[in-house]
Amino acid sequence: HGPPDRAAGDDASLRAYATGTPAPPRFSRRTRRTGRSHETCPGETQNGEGSEREYAFPVPRAGAPLRVLGVTHPLSWNNAAALLVDGELVAFAEEERFIRFKHAPRVPPLRAIRYCLEAGALHPEDLDFVAVGWDHDTEPPLPPFRRKRDHVSAHYLHMLPFDPKRTRIRYVNHHVAHALSSFFLSGMEEANVISLDASGGDASGLLGVGRGTDLETVHTVSNDSSWGVMYGLVTEALGFIPHSHEGKTMGLAAYGTPRPETVDFIDWDRPVPRIDRKRLKRYLDRIPRRAPGAPIGPEHKDLAATLQATFERGLVQMARFLFDR
Repeated sequence: HGPPDRAAGDDASLRAYATGTPAPPRFSRRTRRTGRSHETCPGETQNGEGSEREYAFPVPRAGAPLRVLGVTHPLSWNNAAALLVDGELVAFAEEERFIRFKHAPRVPPLRAIRYCLEAGALHPEDLDFVAVGWDHDTEPPLPPFRRKRDHVSAHYLHMLPFDPKRTRIRYVNHHVAHALSSFFLSGMEEANVISLDASGGDASGLLGVGRGTDLETVHTVSNDSSWGVMYGLVTEALGFIPHSHEGKTMGLAAYGTPRPETVDFIDWDRPVPRIDRKRLKRYLDRIPRRAPGAPIGPEHKDLAATLQATFERGLVQMARFLFDR
């Protein structure tokens, strides 16, 4: 079932659909005030393959709790929701736990939202902000969409039970969210941070430095040089499910011997090594492939070990690049 009809500036659909309680009276945007202010802090600086961005971080009024609901963009996998009150985690849940479908791909986290709100004894109108794990609202005001992916993203965004045009919605860059969720929980005042995966918006990775409550983006890794895609493609060649069974590949690597001389698709001379997608494709065409369910031979173990060793070498080189700055 999809969310009920929404009206601009109306929270009724979120409360009714996510909490299962009667919808409250409508409030106009002029009469409803949160009493909150926000300040703009730098989230990225132009460097490497990245672009300059600024992220608005809400600041609570003295004595008033700040309630933030974080949700994944439904275009993602492992969709989930989390509720924080004054920076303290109150509830968190992944949608797959409720629907019993692995990763819950392309599924809006409606049940996870309901669980978090009930755990915090909150209704949607009690929230100060909803943070969506995505670069930005990719729906232009009028067609045509600049890119096909923007159209797809906007379609999935409307699956969430709130109006994405509301001013209280905040969009958080995919890799900034990864980096800060790790840095903020580290207990460190300053640390180098690396986020790598298959893809997250316009980039597949981020190298940065966290200081206090700020994150300086030093370098971004383009989607054309995705280390996560590389890992997924080899996982598929090994007969496992990509974007799901990479852990099996990593485990299998312990049983093989790395063959680094066979890896000819990475430019190691750059401070941040870069994957050549065309050479990667040629590499994939010549490696031993395994049918799903077929016996695992020494060649498959060595392939997994080679992949893991290559990934670790790249990651260590990135860490050294940050350390030497």
